[in-house]
Parts: sequence; structure tokens; C-alpha cells
Amino acid sequence: MIKKFSIALIIVLIMVFGVFASASDSVSTADTDKYMLTISDIIEINELEAPDDQPLYVYTLPVGSTISITAKAEGVKSTISCYDSKNNKIKTFSMSSDGKASEKINQPIPIDTTVYYTVTSDDVENFFMSVDILDENETKSFFFIVEDQEDSVDLIVNAEPTDAKLLIDGKEIAFQAYKINDYNYFKLRDLAMAISGSDKQFEVEWDEAKKAIVLTTNTPYTVQGGELEIKDTGIQTGMANESIIYLDGQEVNMVAYEINNYNYFKLRDLGEALDFAVIWDAETNTIKIDTKQSYLSN
Repeated sequence: MIKKFSIALIIVLIMVFGVFASASDSVSTADTDKYMLTISDIIEINELEAPDDQPLYVYTLPVGSTISITAKAEGVKSTISCYDSKNNKIKTFSMSSDGKASEKINQPIPIDTTVYYTVTSDDVENFFMSVDILDENETKSFFFIVEDQEDSVDLIVNAEPTDAKLLIDGKEIAFQAYKINDYNYFKLRDLAMAISGSDKQFEVEWDEAKKAIVLTTNTPYTVQGGELEIKDTGIQTGMANESIIYLDGQEVNMVAYEINNYNYFKLRDLGEALDFAVIWDAETNTIKIDTKQSYLSN
């Protein structure tokens, strides 16, 4: 999706120019004798009509894209500006050596030094943004918008039994769980039974009329039989299945994989939806679920 904004207003800020080179389909550079700007992971580049036949480029970037500037001469400064839908500048910050926003603006970049910024999910809220480079008395701006792209879903996957231990509130519990694309997937009813009686317990029901799974928090789980059984030990084939789920009356979207007639959900998706902590301990190869803590994304 491309957001439209008034070129007449923003063109007074800058006429974009420079020596552009494409290192790949998703990387663009502006290489001058004073600096080199690199923008990575580009979704698309749009050229907009502007006064005086000067090209104005707007980059569409995903969350996680990196923008970097390397100074080749003294006196090069740069900032990143955020704008609202009325073209008002609402925030300005500088790039840094660690990829985070810095409040130290108008500081020259030392020669042969690279500063960069990694686009965050917060940037999606801006109507558009710009990288502004000050070289002596001239400012060049490169405009971009940020889109939050959903993770692509593989329709058919190999599901490998997870070799990690699982602790729930410090107690080890055996699960029929699979690793798919480096994430751990669990049966919903297995998890509901395992944390029943805790602060994050929830009930699982099937609504035949809506053809939907209904989850109710703060409610003990009703055992159906077959929970926490381990039957399959080898690599299985999983088929993507976007289940309809209602959580306390609100519809939520989660991608599940059907493996041997059971739906398996990503543990971190469940942790986020039901608000329990999911912690990975690499040293002991252990997944820890803490029902007394809230979910925190990594």
C-alpha cells in the first residue's frame, strides 16, 4: 500500500539528487564524494512527479530495514525526520553507531565512520519519514514510508519433534511438540490442561455455529481426554490452517499447522494472546513458561 501525500509541500524541503546505484533488487545507494548512503531491504521505489522535472523518490521499507551513512569528508551531518498526514514534522533524531535513534542531532559524522538506523515497528505510525543529509550548506532528503509486513506462511512444512525440555512454573512437563521454522508449536488443549489452575488458566471450547475455537481466560480447563499424550516421534508433515479463534469474545488470528488431525499453534503466539511469559534458555536447551509473568516479545 502506498500512502499519498502533498508533493507541493515537501518539495520545498529538498530536490532529491545524487549518484544512485543498485547493488541488488532490495538495496539502493547514493554515493557522492562526501558520503555514501545505503538503504537496505527495499520493498519498492516510487518516482513521483515534482516541480522543475526533478525526480522525487519515495522508498517503501519494512520493519527491520537498515539505513546507513558513511562520511567521506568533514562536516557531513544527518538526521531522520518523521511527518504526520499534514506534512508537519513531528520528530527528529540522528542515527548512531548502534542502530538506535539518538537525540544528539546536528553532530558531524567523523570521516570514515558509519552511522545507521534500524527501522522499528513504531515507525509504521508515521505518515512518512525522511533521511536528511547536510553537506556544507546544502540539504538532500530521501523520503520513505514504513510498512509492517506480516510474516509469510508456508503452506506445507516439515515438523520435527522438539528436543527441548519444557518447564511450566519450574515443573518439567512432557509435551507432543514440534519445531517448525525454528519455532515451537504445541496443541492448544495440551497447554490449557498444563496451565489449568494457574494465574493464566483458560478454557477451550468449540463453537459449531461459528466453526470457531472459543477461549475463555481465568476459567479452569475441562479435560476432554487424550491431552498430553505422546504418540508420534518422527518428522511429520504439517498443513497451514488459519483457525478462527475467539478470545474472551474478541476474534484473534493465529496460524496453526494441522499434524495428524491435530492443530498445533506457535507457543509465542499463544503466550502473547494469553499473556504468559515464554523464555528460552539456550544453555540448558529449555523452554520456560512463567504464568506469573506477562508476555514480553524478544
